[in-house]
Amino acid sequence: MAFVKANFPGRAYCLVADGTVIDVSVSDEQAKMLATLGHAASVVYALCVIEDSRGHFLPGDWVKSSYGVSFTHGCLFETQNTVYVLMRGGRRLGANLEFLLSLR
Repeated sequence: MAFVKANFPGRAYCLVADGTVIDVSVSDEQAKMLATLGHAASVVYALCVIEDSRGHFLPGDWVKSSYGVSFTHGCLFETQNTVYVLMRGGRRLGANLEFLLSLR
């Protein structure tokens, strides 16, 4: 948490376990639209929230983020509103939009 607070001061954060960065297959047009908004076609899906600084998610909840803004240090996934810290078992995979929408 100290690393996140030092590198993303004042930002909300969510520590997650068993998280996956999902690179979503989108059309060129969709990718351009996301890029104009400053987003990448990637999200985080995690099976276990450890701590959410805003209290939106309780420990043990699952979470699917909005589209990402950056992914650094191999574990820090930033969205417009939150920095997700992937702990314990983080991985990365590609998927289509239908798969992403089916995640619950």
